[in-house]
Amino acid sequence: DQIINKIAFAGDKEHGLVGIFSEGNNIPVYTLKNVDGHTEWSYKTADQILDDINGMQKFVDKVTMSVERPDTLALPSYLYMDLATRRIPNTETTILSFIKEHAPYIKNFESMAELQDTAVGVNTSGKNAAFLYTKNPEKFSLEIPMPFMQYPVQVKNLETEVPCEARTAGLMIYYPLSMILAYGI
Repeated sequence: DQIINKIAFAGDKEHGLVGIFSEGNNIPVYTLKNVDGHTEWSYKTADQILDDINGMQKFVDKVTMSVERPDTLALPSYLYMDLATRRIPNTETTILSFIKEHAPYIKNFESMAELQDTAVGVNTSGKNAAFLYTKNPEKFSLEIPMPFMQYPVQVKNLETEVPCEARTAGLMIYYPLSMILAYGI
């Protein structure tokens, strides 16, 4: 399962399997606004973070002529917690609750450790990433033609072995413009 998860995010170049961060997957990359030499959200105000998220949504809307409207925002776990607890100045509203209430199309929010800059072998950019996408298997899916399977126990000499097998075809991205990546959050 760990290997299948790694393939879902990083792909497998040797076997031609596509992942979210692999080259040639045709997922657009959004360039974040640079504020005082930083694109990271830890340096940005609530309004500047909202500008980045709105910019990502506007980009997809403009490129697809309003056909695609991503509904799920995935963030690194600790940045998700930051948005969930950081209040907009002079209010009791957090940035995440404001987005949940006012974003016209984003309905789902997820935290994914694989989007962190420290995710080994998965996030190939080395930077925190945001992933805005349409949560619909018609847009993209992880194909697993043979789920994890354990065969009967085999006793050989003084060892007990349990042969296991699984197969994946990687990520199938049918509509790459239904999603967008932003590096450096």
